[in-house]
Amino acid sequence: MKLFKREYKNLLIIFVIFLINVFLFKYKMYNLNTDFGREAYFPAIMADGAVLYKDIFNTFICPFSYLFNAILIKLFGHSLNVLFIAGAANAFAITGGIYLLSREFLNKTISMAIALFIIFYSCFYTGLMNYITPYSYAVVYGLCAVVFSLFFYTLYLKHTNTSFLYIAFMFSGIAASCKYEFILYSFILFLIFFLSKPELKKTVLSILFFLVVPFVCVLTLYLQGLRLTDLQNYFEILKRFVHHPYLQKVYATSFFFDIRSFITSLKNFITITAVAGIVFFLYKKSDETKNKIYPVLLTVLSVFLLILCLCCVKFLEFCVYDAVSYLPVFVFILAAVKIKEIVKDRAVLLITMASLAVSAKCFWYFANNFYGRYFLPLLIIALFIIIFRFFCKPEYQKYLQKSLIFIMAVLALSSFRLNLVGLVLKNTVIKTQAGKICARKTDAQIYNNILHFVNERTKHDETIAVLGAAPLINFLTRRNSVNFYNHFDEAIAGAYGESKIIEAYSKNMPDYFIIFCNTDKNYDFCHTYGQNICKFIKSGYIEELSVKTKGTNDYALIYKNKRVDK
Repeated sequence: MKLFKREYKNLLIIFVIFLINVFLFKYKMYNLNTDFGREAYFPAIMADGAVLYKDIFNTFICPFSYLFNAILIKLFGHSLNVLFIAGAANAFAITGGIYLLSREFLNKTISMAIALFIIFYSCFYTGLMNYITPYSYAVVYGLCAVVFSLFFYTLYLKHTNTSFLYIAFMFSGIAASCKYEFILYSFILFLIFFLSKPELKKTVLSILFFLVVPFVCVLTLYLQGLRLTDLQNYFEILKRFVHHPYLQKVYATSFFFDIRSFITSLKNFITITAVAGIVFFLYKKSDETKNKIYPVLLTVLSVFLLILCLCCVKFLEFCVYDAVSYLPVFVFILAAVKIKEIVKDRAVLLITMASLAVSAKCFWYFANNFYGRYFLPLLIIALFIIIFRFFCKPEYQKYLQKSLIFIMAVLALSSFRLNLVGLVLKNTVIKTQAGKICARKTDAQIYNNILHFVNERTKHDETIAVLGAAPLINFLTRRNSVNFYNHFDEAIAGAYGESKIIEAYSKNMPDYFIIFCNTDKNYDFCHTYGQNICKFIKSGYIEELSVKTKGTNDYALIYKNKRVDK
């Protein structure tokens, strides 16, 4: 409690700034045709009785986020607002937790700068990889759990209070129940804990606290009806999914070493480091010489970068997507150089290893329009701790701090500026039974037409399978799809096998199909994959409506089962 009393003013500032952004971006954080639809629909049908891994195939093998969101929907209603508030509360917890964790190692100024940077750069990024309505609640819930696990374990190392130890392991269990990346973090936490040769009682209780949430998740699924045969079937499909060429292509530049991506990463890293170096030099010279030329140069540089942030799209994209793409490798190299000093401080060792463990899947190319944005906060803290403690002399630390804050301000401003573009472009309202969405005009036209058709011309008990996009339509209209085969991309379709999908549709015969299409045949459903499924639909269904918009290649087709209305 003393810690929170000491830090409450800065936490209050973080909260106010965060809250302003919540109201600013409230209806504009949703991504209509991508994975968020799965994140909304799966918990909704689970709240109605569907069993994860038995009735629903999900590529995420850890169930916590879906079970948790299903409980929220069951308690508070079938609404986008429920998911938005849950995501916003979790994002604020991450931001506040990052600040508190940083304060255990760094001063207030740099910790505050990191927290504000995360708000603008990560939380309210209007693309899919944001913290509020993300591609996966598993990753943001898991990240939050890791942050607080690290924070409480750091407090345990500092104060030797066993309550902090058990809370740290409980949060570690939550993280491991969210997403497989965080299982590696849990292993590292146990490893560092066992290095201290703890007494038997502490060890047993730590393991028990770690297992609480995973046990509750497994027990819940068992009580709902999940059995070993269901898991066998699920893992057979998952194995085919993991080895599908499409998925390997998606991860090729981040998980595996690729010379072109590495060179791009290195170039971007050198650019941003050079700017930080120039700022460091100007701050240092301003103090040492009192020569007015250096503050003037710093002002000129600031204005120049401000203009670029406001006007240059390519500069914005560099700052938002590419500027920190070398970060995991850089943290690893710095940690390796100072490993002898780092291992003497278990808190620093833990946060360094944790930051590298959770970001391992994008180690070689830290793309922030992909997974990188989620793993960025821990890497930043680890990087700053290593630099300030082991590489920078005390007399230079104030200049280093100023230069790092300067760089973070540029990156945050660039991100906010790019997000404002999304804020302005998402100017058309989609009103649904489940809540309001603001989207781009072209997207809104397609969705409004489809929603009007579904609400006016279909019955609540009729099934609608949505292909070529995530099943957000099903959530917004409260129309069911076909269990297990309600959502798939190229890799999932390949893992199922088209014959299995057709067999399921032949047996269940959905009342309607909605197919999202694109005239670019290189990645369109029905052309790059799903050809046999589309033949099956066209042979047994009537094209009821074609929804198109001007100025875009996107369109949607609605097919009605021939037996409907008979």
